[in-house]
Amino acid sequence: GMLIAAIISGVLMGVGPVRLLDEYGRTIRLCAISLITISAMLAIGTLTRLSGVDATLGLAFAATGVLYPFFGTLLGWLGVALTGSDT
Repeated sequence: GMLIAAIISGVLMGVGPVRLLDEYGRTIRLCAISLITISAMLAIGTLTRLSGVDATLGLAFAATGVLYPFFGTLLGWLGVALTGSDT
C-alpha cells in the first residue's frame, strides 16, 4: 500500500519514473542493514515458534510460580534489547 501511495504521489507531483526508481533504490540502499536485521529477527521468531522453543519457554516460566513476574519481565526486556523496539 505504501509503495502504491508513493508512486501515485510521485506522479501527482510531476516526478518522472526514472527519478522515482532512483529514489527507491537510494532508499533501499540506505535501509539495507535495517531490512536484513528485521528479516533475521523474523526468521529467528519463526524458527523458535516452529521448533517448540516458545512453548517450552512458556511452560518453564509458568512453572516458576511466584517468580513468574521476574522471569516474564526479564524475557520482555531481552526481546526489547534484541529487536531494538520498545513498542
